[in-house]
Amino acid sequence: QLEQMGRWPETRKEDQEAVSMARRLLEAADRYGVERLKVICEEKVCASVGVGTVATDLVLAERRGYKKLKARCMEFLVASPADMLAVAAAGGCKLLEATCPSVLTEILTAVAARSCQLALGGGALS
Repeated sequence: QLEQMGRWPETRKEDQEAVSMARRLLEAADRYGVERLKVICEEKVCASVGVGTVATDLVLAERRGYKKLKARCMEFLVASPADMLAVAAAGGCKLLEATCPSVLTEILTAVAARSCQLALGGGALS
C-alpha cells in the first residue's frame, strides 16, 4: 500500500492522460464509425466527468451528439449546487454560453425541476 501511495500523483497523471486520450479516440471512433470503440471511450469519459471537465465534455457531447455523455454531464451539474458554482467560477458557464447556449437553458430547467422536487420532499430525480 505504501508503494501505491507513493505512485498516487503519477497514477493520477496517468489517469488524466488516459481520459484525455479517450476523448480524442471517442471523436476518431465516431468519425470513422468504429462503434464498439466509441462506446468504450464514451463510458471512460462519462466516468471521469468532474468540475474541471464537465463544461468541455458537455460541449463535446452537444456538438457530436453523444447522448450518454450529455446525460452524465447534466446529471453531474444538477446533482450538486456547490459543483455547479465551482464550474461557473472556473468559466464553464461562459464556455457553454459561447459555444452552445441552449444547453444553459436545459441546465437551468433541470436545476429548477430538481429544486422544486426537493422542496416538495421528492428526493432525487428519476
